[in-house]
Amino acid sequence: MIKMNTSSRQISRIISLISLGLLIGIFLISFVSAAQNSDVCKTGCPGNCGGSDWNIGLPDGVTCTGSVTTAGSGAAMENDLKATLIFGGISGRLEPESPGSLATFNKFCQLYTGDSSAYATYGRVHRYCGGGNNNFWWDGSQWNFKAYTAGKLNVQQVTCATNCKPINVVCKSDSDCNDNNPNSEDKCLNPGTAQSSCQHNPIVCLSDSQCGINAFFGNNFCQNNNIFQNFITYHCNNPGQTNSFCSNSVSPDQKQDCGTSSEGNFGADYCKNNNVYKSRTNHNKGCLSGACFDNAVTEEQLAETCANGCSNGQCSTPVINCSSNSDCGTDIFGDNFCQDNDIFKLLSRKICVNSGTPQSFCITSIVPQLSQDCGENSCDNFGANYCKNNNVYKSRTCNDKGCSNNLCFNNQKTDEQLVQTCCSSQVCSNGQCITIPPTPQINCTSDSQCGTNIFTGNNFCQNNNVFGNFITYTCINPGTANSHCSSSTAAQLKQGCGNSSCSSFGANYCKGKDVYHSQTCYNKGCSTSLTNSTCFNNSVLNETLVKQCSDTCSNGKCTASPDDGDRRARPNQPSEDIRYDKRASDKNNETEINQEQTIKLSTNQENNEENIISTIILTGETSSTQADLLLASKQSSSSFQSFFKSFFSSIWSWIILVIIIILIIALIVFIFRIINPITPDKRRK
Repeated sequence: MIKMNTSSRQISRIISLISLGLLIGIFLISFVSAAQNSDVCKTGCPGNCGGSDWNIGLPDGVTCTGSVTTAGSGAAMENDLKATLIFGGISGRLEPESPGSLATFNKFCQLYTGDSSAYATYGRVHRYCGGGNNNFWWDGSQWNFKAYTAGKLNVQQVTCATNCKPINVVCKSDSDCNDNNPNSEDKCLNPGTAQSSCQHNPIVCLSDSQCGINAFFGNNFCQNNNIFQNFITYHCNNPGQTNSFCSNSVSPDQKQDCGTSSEGNFGADYCKNNNVYKSRTNHNKGCLSGACFDNAVTEEQLAETCANGCSNGQCSTPVINCSSNSDCGTDIFGDNFCQDNDIFKLLSRKICVNSGTPQSFCITSIVPQLSQDCGENSCDNFGANYCKNNNVYKSRTCNDKGCSNNLCFNNQKTDEQLVQTCCSSQVCSNGQCITIPPTPQINCTSDSQCGTNIFTGNNFCQNNNVFGNFITYTCINPGTANSHCSSSTAAQLKQGCGNSSCSSFGANYCKGKDVYHSQTCYNKGCSTSLTNSTCFNNSVLNETLVKQCSDTCSNGKCTASPDDGDRRARPNQPSEDIRYDKRASDKNNETEINQEQTIKLSTNQENNEENIISTIILTGETSSTQADLLLASKQSSSSFQSFFKSFFSSIWSWIILVIIIILIIALIVFIFRIINPITPDKRRK
């Protein structure tokens, strides 16, 4: 039987305490990491096609000495090969709105930098506009993704802090230095750093009440027509701070409001001296010798002077013929007519003269009114000179506008003018007179006399086709005295390489106990070597699961076993979280699959394994288990190698290894003590 002495038990207790301390430290570090900024839209979310900065920052109590930013064309993560390999060979961006998004970004930085202590400190947030991409997130054990289009937030660039380690801080804020003494100011010096410390400064006063009691004193007096009295107020300046002190101030304070002088409402109108009057009672209020007063005064006003006498508070009303133009009738328009080369109408307007008076009367005024502006005569600019009858001419188009038969017209005509008359020794050519030389020397009469058009130099790729530089010889002004040869070189298509495409799926066939069909996809384009450029046409066979049979497959169709009456569905169905919706029509599925497969074709046969994995995931026509197994087999070896290479590259990795060994030893001792407890009899032995 194994016996443990006293020293062995003490060593066991020490190892257990060390293990407990390490577990508490790991918990505190994970708790501190929550201090990173998880609000992706703290400074405002971007609109469509827009971007914004997400300053994540470091966790409290952590310091880092290095920094790494993702690469890629246009600062886009999907163009960074290193990031694509982390996602299993599938390009995409990070998902900022998933639960635990900080864990996703910290995990990405640890894999991207190969540093298990790395943190994400910055992300460039973008909102998809016209197109879309794959958004990836970490669920704690594996990467997941979904394809999104316009309107979805994503992070296209990440900055990672490396070589991070925790720091020992006494305080992070003033609240950490609270000594529960209200008469002292608690300060945290150098908060959140290794040099942090607490300082307690004395405070003179915390509130105004500690400096004195506010109160009235002295006699009442008048101010602003109200009763006032002096009032002393005690103040605690800078309360609760080390520079606090007491002071007082005296100011007049209102004790009674004597009211505001006011004017009463006028009563009903009444007749007085054959005119209309109205009256009201006004109150004159104020303060005199420290006391309020209120004096009432009656005010009478002339409301209206009556020309024809007053009755029942109103002036007597005379007979009025009209009060406005509408009392005289409705304005009427006549027929169209031409005037000043525009269209007019006669307007019969009804007018009330001296409206609203006993002298009012109606008249009719007939005035012409513009109905349509026919425009002004105009001419275009003269065009280029031209030859006619061996002379130089120029012409332009003129518009003759006006009114005829009560309608607008626009007649166009050509204005041709002689610019120059060519003499007998001249000929008109290209809109100018040219003197004919006595003995003209003609350099060329056709393009063929200047040289043979031909390709020159090496081929090159352009727009995924084979192009070459083609030199063309031209005879300028052929057969004339000013003829001469010219050449130009331009890129010209030599061979069209065609477009990448996939053939139609063939007939269904059985493989194992499921139904499959296949198609051949061709990736076409242009490639450049050291000396020349040529077309390429790489083909790849795409085999796709059509249907999973619950029993067996025969002649490309699912068949049922005679003894299987249960006909239960197979449990291994495609996952819907990262695969396309299979509830659409077969025709739409085939179109989307062909498009995705064409994008994923590779011209390098060494990448066939990655292409097959990408095709299985993107088609959505095989089980999630098969896709996960293929991705896991691809990722396991590279992830395992990169982990050990990065793990043993720093002193912190060796420290973590020693801690793990200590934890394992403590666990073995703990299990041993449970299996072989030490009884009092064993201790006596």
